[in-house]
Amino acid sequence: MQALEKFNRWLNGGLAWVAGLALIAMMLFTVGDMVLRGLGRPVAGSYEIIGWLSAGAMALALGYTQLHRGHVAIDLLTTRLGGRSRAAIELVTTLLALLLFAAVAWYLARYGRVLHQTGSLSETLKAIVYPWVYVVAAGAAGAATAGAEVRSSTGAGRVPAHAASSRLTTDSAHSLLFIQPPAGAARSAPHPVSIRQSDAAADARSCAASGRRRPPAG
Repeated sequence: MQALEKFNRWLNGGLAWVAGLALIAMMLFTVGDMVLRGLGRPVAGSYEIIGWLSAGAMALALGYTQLHRGHVAIDLLTTRLGGRSRAAIELVTTLLALLLFAAVAWYLARYGRVLHQTGSLSETLKAIVYPWVYVVAAGAAGAATAGAEVRSSTGAGRVPAHAASSRLTTDSAHSLLFIQPPAGAARSAPHPVSIRQSDAAADARSCAASGRRRPPAG
């Protein structure tokens, strides 16, 4: 299990670094293209280059984001379930995500091979396209391996990384949606009887201080 975790950290950490470099390159290229367009010298094929870089940056960061549970997760319903029910639902959803990304990586690799064999080129730059398809396939494979690690940790009973913030997320949702929080989640309001007794005690102290006779209770 530790070997799988180390491999996932190494693999998806490296892919995340490449994704960051692709994001920086896309930003610099976009700024440069805007400046050159203002000077009347636009870069040919800028849309293709930006599209390739954005696809690579998005795909290569999937596994790293999955390891750190950075994807959007709506737990408004699952937080109302018991611990075993939540673990079972998380196990099923993570397994489905693992199978999905594994299938995506497999079909993208096959598609990249077809593009390589047929020699397909882009429309504007007439450049080869299959390397970028392999890059996206590598990102999907990294997400699949990250899903395998999360699935194994969930099945072993380890607490997920986002479990500590689930209470905060639930309380925020309750306040935004005006939903009454479950029992024990918030401080209970004072009982009406205790409020009435407190008022009666305050009236008694006020009457004793002023020398007035306290009226009989109604």
